[in-house]
Amino acid sequence: MHTPYLLNQENQIWRAPAPNSRANRRRTFVQLRSWSAHGTFPSIKAQLDAAVCDGVARAAGVVGLLRIGLIHLLHLPAKLRETPYLGWMYIGLIVGAVLCAFNLVRTGSDRAWMAGGVFALGAMAGYTLTRTVGLPDATGDIGNWLEPLGLASLFVEGTFVALSAYLLGVRGWLPSIAGVPRTPANA
Repeated sequence: MHTPYLLNQENQIWRAPAPNSRANRRRTFVQLRSWSAHGTFPSIKAQLDAAVCDGVARAAGVVGLLRIGLIHLLHLPAKLRETPYLGWMYIGLIVGAVLCAFNLVRTGSDRAWMAGGVFALGAMAGYTLTRTVGLPDATGDIGNWLEPLGLASLFVEGTFVALSAYLLGVRGWLPSIAGVPRTPANA
């Protein structure tokens, strides 16, 4: 399923709404009609560039989420033996990461980026908690910051969080850093 991209009057790329509802189809038609009245139809090159950028970002996001799941899958048997409740949290993280990756492949929706970011941030928070104060029945890893799988996991999770934050910021979901409210003109 492809995501259509269009340019607005200021030549900014935006993702066209999904044509599922009558309101979205009408809004897209009205926007296109206003562009044609101003003589500023979106160029095919700009639409193609936006689609390629989105495809690359989605592919990177899918790979990142699948790596998060794989890293935790490799550590799952030991975690289920040591601390079963943490093992079940790993299973939840793995399933959630795979479902978010599937949704990114299928739709590339903002909700998939947000959910993936929340899963990655949760895993990073869990790693930090187990290395600092520990969790109930899981105090053996306190101070063990240099575990190879843990470092790989932190790198992949941090990269995914940065990518999803960037994309959600570009799409207008996150507040601007300068404190200027986001509008269609500066989003």
